[in-house]
Amino acid sequence: DMYGHQLDNGQLVTATALTAAFTTLLMGVIGNVPIALAAGLGVNSVVALQLAPRMSWPDAMGMVVLAGFVVMLLVATGLRERVMNAVPYGLRKAISIGIGL
Repeated sequence: DMYGHQLDNGQLVTATALTAAFTTLLMGVIGNVPIALAAGLGVNSVVALQLAPRMSWPDAMGMVVLAGFVVMLLVATGLRERVMNAVPYGLRKAISIGIGL
């Protein structure tokens, strides 16, 4: 971070794996859908390489939580779907291919 602190790689890998396991379990138990969930590694690298060096780790993680709440709000209000439907189908496919879905 901006103060020179670094997180342990083992802790980061463990936290990522536990988060994936927990969210996958929730998807199966609550959603009754056999889909595995995991953090997008592209987002991890943006936070680690672009965001975190310019701020403290607590501030960077706070931004991640804030972004999660914004996405939840967009989904809950239906705005996310309206925005996605406004994007032409070909462009949506290209974006999905570009990010590796």
